[in-house]
Amino acid sequence: MIKVNGVEYDVPAGSNLTFNDDGIFVNGTLLSGVDYSQKSYNIEVYGNAGDINTVSGNVEVNGDVHNVKTTSGEVYCGSAKGDVTTVSGDVFAASINGSTKTVSGDIKTSKH
Repeated sequence: MIKVNGVEYDVPAGSNLTFNDDGIFVNGTLLSGVDYSQKSYNIEVYGNAGDINTVSGNVEVNGDVHNVKTTSGEVYCGSAKGDVTTVSGDVFAASINGSTKTVSGDIKTSKH
């Protein structure tokens, strides 16, 4: 399940999620029932996720994620199995197995 700007949607566990000006895509398919007049999405994922890409908005994964890339927003996750990249925002993760990059923000990891 994911929550976008406070509204819950059922999606398959481990899905790849893309959030951009064209909409929200789950495994390449446009997610229906979303107010697309908003261009910034605050995303919460309950469970594990594949890749997450977003232009603007915070990403919180209550589980593990493969790769996360956001232009403007903070990233919170359990373990990142791949890379985490943000241009403007902080990264908070239990662990990151790949590379981590932020232009303007902090990177904090803590092993549980």
